[in-house]
Amino acid sequence: MKKIILLLIVAAITFSCTSNDDNNSENTNIDTLNPPAWIIGTWEKTDASYTFTQDDLKYTSGGTTTSLKEKITEFEKNNNTSSHISFAFSEASTDQNYTVKCTFGDTKLTFSFTKKSNTVITSDDFLEGTYSKQ
Repeated sequence: MKKIILLLIVAAITFSCTSNDDNNSENTNIDTLNPPAWIIGTWEKTDASYTFTQDDLKYTSGGTTTSLKEKITEFEKNNNTSSHISFAFSEASTDQNYTVKCTFGDTKLTFSFTKKSNTVITSDDFLEGTYSKQ
């Protein structure tokens, strides 16, 4: 019964999203990332990097690469029947900014990027700094 209710909730969330035709968008669909076109690609600084694809955000630090898409999928797979574990995901973008906020249980991550030029972005939260497009 819990699985049916969860399935209905996920379906309601999925089908209740509306499209937005202006330059601002917000995505609260918990299993799909949608980075804006201007940020797609790999961005590096000396000790870290970000790679954005049409449906993922990967970050590398200390030689370890983490896929946000894989983390979301793993969390949903391992905790889909645990009502006591909180999960939240949202993203918002404009022509100059992209923000992703994730909460996995007690872990909260915010990724906030600002476009400085076509080849330079800044990360204002997680792995803070200035990144160059590769």
